[in-house]
Amino acid sequence: MEETDIKVCHLAIGKVQLDPADARGEGGEHDPRLVIPIKIELHPQPLEHQVAIVRLSATLHLSEHPQDSNQFAAKMSTDTLYNMPFRSVPLGSSSTMTELRFSLTHAQLKDLETMRHEPGKNLFLRIDPVIVWIKHTGNNQGIVAGVPTLEESGWVIDAGMLSDFAFFWLPFIGTLRLNLARMDWVGKIYPGMGYDNFRLLEVKLPQAGNRLVPAGVVEHFKEAKDAYDRGMYRECLRNCRLVHEAVENELEGRLSYRFGRDHKLGEAVTQDLGWTPGSEQETFLNGMWKPLYVMANASTHTPSTKSLLPADAHIALILTAALLEYLAQLE
Repeated sequence: MEETDIKVCHLAIGKVQLDPADARGEGGEHDPRLVIPIKIELHPQPLEHQVAIVRLSATLHLSEHPQDSNQFAAKMSTDTLYNMPFRSVPLGSSSTMTELRFSLTHAQLKDLETMRHEPGKNLFLRIDPVIVWIKHTGNNQGIVAGVPTLEESGWVIDAGMLSDFAFFWLPFIGTLRLNLARMDWVGKIYPGMGYDNFRLLEVKLPQAGNRLVPAGVVEHFKEAKDAYDRGMYRECLRNCRLVHEAVENELEGRLSYRFGRDHKLGEAVTQDLGWTPGSEQETFLNGMWKPLYVMANASTHTPSTKSLLPADAHIALILTAALLEYLAQLE
């Protein structure tokens, strides 16, 4: 359990508690949200010094020293004015549970998936409150403010209670640690976000002019992706084929090697980089390159038994990107 004080300037008026194990996901894959339940407890105050929290804003951070430069995900805010659930009472502490909801992008989900596998990794929760002194409450029966004020200043009972506020200048809640290892990602968080049904494939494309990824290849790939995004699947495959041909032409121009009909990329890379023949990497590249080339080449030579599918363009695009990243790391 993590705990921190609620203060107005130097005066502690309550505390906030959270258990990272209670965090959960919701919203599904189209609107993924990380939900963090917290418990707010306000210390008892005399009726003439009753206080309330009327607004909560919260941010997640990558450092225990929160600032804009290390913020993770967008700020969330919630108003707590309605019936003022977070207010002090005179005879004891008042405790109320609430939930903070952080909307996440799929890229941020991918980052969380990476971070949770790193030992000792934490997120940090910063909460900014708006805290008021309830100076006076009208239209009450003495239960809240002690002194009945029914129909004060002409307000009928049907209008309900109304209060005068004085805002504290320096409200503060300490930073809370979210231990990622204690959060139930598989059981509570990912299922609610739909992340148990899909994963993002993140690929870092190499810079143009890499030894095994020649100039022009990255532009061909970007054109393939743009075509896929516009639903132009044949054009997507055509640009993937240009990627493959550019890689092969570069290696043929540098080596006494011809790809021929087998398209054995592994053999060419082995020769170019001076590897010992027969490595697992060579076998992998030989096995991957030709079927991918065949699929990309279908944009020109339509298969005789089945029309091209959006899935054909999708798999060719993803595998082409992954292979380009892989080739860039073999130097």
